[in-house]
Amino acid sequence: MATLLLPGDPLAQAARRRGETVCLRARLAGGCAMRAPTIDLGPLADGEPWRHHIAQQIDWACTEFGIFYLIGHEIDGGLSERLFGLGRQFFNRSSRVKARIHTSRSASGGNGYFGVGEERTADIPNIREGINFAAAPAPRALDSADPWPLEDSNLFPQIPGFRDCVLEYLAAVTALGRRLAGAVAAALGADPQVFTCGPCEDPTVRLQLLNYPPGSGSRAGERPRWGLPEHTDRVVLSLLKHESTEGLQVRRGAGWMDMPEVPHTFLCGVGEALERLTGGRYRAAAYRVANRSRAPRIAAPLLIDWNLDSKLIRFPGGRRAGAAQSRAVRPDAGAA
Repeated sequence: MATLLLPGDPLAQAARRRGETVCLRARLAGGCAMRAPTIDLGPLADGEPWRHHIAQQIDWACTEFGIFYLIGHEIDGGLSERLFGLGRQFFNRSSRVKARIHTSRSASGGNGYFGVGEERTADIPNIREGINFAAAPAPRALDSADPWPLEDSNLFPQIPGFRDCVLEYLAAVTALGRRLAGAVAAALGADPQVFTCGPCEDPTVRLQLLNYPPGSGSRAGERPRWGLPEHTDRVVLSLLKHESTEGLQVRRGAGWMDMPEVPHTFLCGVGEALERLTGGRYRAAAYRVANRSRAPRIAAPLLIDWNLDSKLIRFPGGRRAGAAQSRAVRPDAGAA
């Protein structure tokens, strides 16, 4: 049985306890109501028949939407609250102070702070600022002729607790991504362990802590000013936490769905690599962001991609499986 609920509806938890599938209503640009699915990952640990049930839900959500809300993830909500609070402290500092950890100070320009307009999507400056972080990769021998921008040291602001919080968040959400990847593999009819070996045994993981300035989006009658223009993530999967401020939209057919923050959820998106890997069965979610509110919009997308050694693979056992050329995460203007 499926239950259709508004985001944040207190009946959602009751529906979950009854074992019902919860759908959240999102608003399509133009006034039409659409539904963004919500999937409870919690029962995955209980084995069958829950594993099969969750796999079916994921398959449907990735095929029809390319995006879904995730509950039952077992990550303490206080962790993201601390991360966002520390982020606000940093973004409220002067440009001179923030420039102390600018990407230009990293070994190859990958990690660190970037200012408003320094990123571009489709040659359009992004109206947002942020900090790039990377999970430490396992040691490996690589040709050093083209240094990989994510392997240099992360740059952290001099704010008490900032470094520890970022590293704790990276570890927790990366572990969640591995669990989710196993469920995605099962959804495709493959061994759930397929994503824990080979190209994803040591995935490339990047975290962005982003700030979309208040009122940076367009007002009625104005030309659109995008914090992030339409794009798809060039990765396997993304897991997003963002504040309740509206602004994020996902393409649905010819229109756009508003994707509000829903407490205690992650917003999980299919990336281009997974779309190619499944021969187009799963759709990479197309995002855009315009913050029209009077408050900053803080967001923390975590992007998971193949490891640096992967070249060309074919998904074993996946229905309509296709080959996927790795486009592991290099700093770009992606992620919402």
